[in-house]
Amino acid sequence: MSWERKKVLLLDIDGVLVRPAGYRASFRQAVNFFLDRLGLTRLRLESDWFAERFEDVEILAEWYMTPFILAMIFDYLLSLDPDVSLPADLSNLKPLVTKAGTASGFADYFDGMVGVIAAAWSRDDYPTEAVLNALRRGEYPERLLPQIRRYENLCAAILSDALDMRRSIPLRVLETFVLGSDLYRKSFGTPCLENVPSCLIELDRPLITVENRDCLRSEHGKSLTAVGMTARPDRVSDSVPARLTRAFSDIPEAQCAFDALGWDGFIPILGVGTLNTFEDWLGRRRDAYLKPSAFHALAALFRSAGGETFTALEAAEALYTGQDPTLAERIIPKTVPLAVAVVEDSAAGIVAADAAVARLRSVGYDVSFFPFGVRTTDAKSKLLERAGAKLVPSVNEALAAFLAESA
Repeated sequence: MSWERKKVLLLDIDGVLVRPAGYRASFRQAVNFFLDRLGLTRLRLESDWFAERFEDVEILAEWYMTPFILAMIFDYLLSLDPDVSLPADLSNLKPLVTKAGTASGFADYFDGMVGVIAAAWSRDDYPTEAVLNALRRGEYPERLLPQIRRYENLCAAILSDALDMRRSIPLRVLETFVLGSDLYRKSFGTPCLENVPSCLIELDRPLITVENRDCLRSEHGKSLTAVGMTARPDRVSDSVPARLTRAFSDIPEAQCAFDALGWDGFIPILGVGTLNTFEDWLGRRRDAYLKPSAFHALAALFRSAGGETFTALEAAEALYTGQDPTLAERIIPKTVPLAVAVVEDSAAGIVAADAAVARLRSVGYDVSFFPFGVRTTDAKSKLLERAGAKLVPSVNEALAAFLAESA
């Protein structure tokens, strides 16, 4: 079947294509791994409440949640038992000799401390580094980790280099639960915990029907093109030159989702690993090009339309910064009218796609725009509507509406 307009689908992954239970489970299991080795099984995390409270104060990544909660656990224990002997670092943990602490007591402590930690984060640095630097400078709220901050080496072992796989033990443990032992070793070539299954592969569940999965896979590059436009880390394509040093976020977490959908190798992905690698090369601030930036949507659109990853990034950069649009025209000629749909569960992707469409129109492209927002919470739905999205129950209704409205 031929279409008058070239159809392009920009698809978020988490909350749209898959239900992302794996990240929350990875966080709980990583924290419980440390608690078990410290003999603190009574404090094990049994629900998503801790992760939700972190998100309430805009600490969104499990990379930061894990070291922060470890620091809080030690601080909580010291507040109850000042004589407890803490480890020097996290490399060789043994059970602590203390009976202090209860699950409900730690939950109450955590509920108060998480806001103090958020207040100490200046937003000019990564959360863990910002808090550690504040402790080192002595510039912090009085209530910020008042007990453990006296243990400088342990604080550094927990909070420093939170995004460095070589240095951060909390990160290595977390990513082992995220990817599983086999994929972790394949990705990083370093030892890890043995026989750990991937929480992403085991627990993430498709939200898109089998029929729609098969349709998009078979029609991609024919009647339509599609791309995963995601804030997940992704494995950087080999088409990106080796002279670009791979960012920490060059991790195949987005590919795990597409593998579960049967799309890996068939439908492209433009995630945060690719963006961070390109940002580092250009000297941009990390995540500056992540949605809600129009750059993310432009690069995803060009990647979807057949451009190799690096070519799509260069074309997006030229268009985004107001340079020569001919790089974009080599991928999609201006003579080709476009129908662009974005399906998101949060407003950031809608804003990015809307701005990308406006940029394309400004240089002469004929673009019809179809923004869809998947209903989740009332708060997120209101933000989606405010961004101009049409609310739908799921990605499946969005696909049906787009194909009908853009025919």
